Amino acid sequence: MGSALIQLCQDAAIELGLPVPNMIVRASDNTGRQFGGLVNRVGRLLLRLNDWTFLTRENHLTVPEPIQFPNAQLFVGSNTISGVPSAIATQLQPSTMIVSGYGIMTSVRLITVDRVAGIVTIDQPATFTGRSDLMFRTDTLPLPADYERPINRTYWDRSMRWELRGPQSPQSDQWVRSGIVATGPRRMYREINNALRIWPAPIPSDFGSQLIHEYISSYWVRDAGGAAKPRFTADQDTCVFEDDLMTMGLKYLFFQIKGFDTAGLERQWRLAVQNAIAVDGPSPTLDMDRTRFPIFISPSNVQDADFPGSFGNR
Repeated sequence: MGSALIQLCQDAAIELGLPVPNMIVRASDNTGRQFGGLVNRVGRLLLRLNDWTFLTRENHLTVPEPIQFPNAQLFVGSNTISGVPSAIATQLQPSTMIVSGYGIMTSVRLITVDRVAGIVTIDQPATFTGRSDLMFRTDTLPLPADYERPINRTYWDRSMRWELRGPQSPQSDQWVRSGIVATGPRRMYREINNALRIWPAPIPSDFGSQLIHEYISSYWVRDAGGAAKPRFTADQDTCVFEDDLMTMGLKYLFFQIKGFDTAGLERQWRLAVQNAIAVDGPSPTLDMDRTRFPIFISPSNVQDADFPGSFGNR
């Protein structure tokens, strides 16, 4: 853990030959306030420069149980469903659920819920008039509040011991949700609206399934009590980055915003950042011997047919 905000700014002021501020967040002078704004900018820049090991987090998601609504009354061409019991309506969450059942098209999403009147709105109309057993299935799970960005190839369905396929592009997601082939053996995901949207949507037998992924946290600051947050808001706040990275970055941005020559300060700061990245966690060992089968060309890395010299190309 680094030094407090006030100490970082005082160190930078001393090195720049400026008056040393006695407060930052509530400073009455322009230099103190400017230091406070710039040091937060340094932290955000460092946050995006590397997948720092000390900001890596693991997120566990539990697939919720679908909500059953038996014998619902549908009307062809209508986007509303009425008569929803209060016990069911209180459990429904708009935008995070899709609705399925006879008379409902594939991947129809729940838009609004009037829990008092017992009326829900869906984004596509029913295709017939009559009674139908409906199921509200949660396919959109919220990401953590401190989610900054994903760590690739860490998305897994631990219950099935399968890696989640993705992230799906909007085009491929619509292909499985709206096309003829809507399901497959593997669960897929995409990020949308700061949430993880999975497909196929969970069915009752999926209840309790454990999904997991890793991400980089945006909470790089700690308050005096140790609670994490995304920026400095008090003079005694500390951060997870080394003092040198913060003070050197602060001096560089201060010179930049004043219109001074920043070439030397920028070079020093970027070198310090590169050195910090280089020692952030161990490096993998690259073995020169055989580690696993196959070590030669196999069907996994050769195309099926029509490569040069085959009968098809003569």
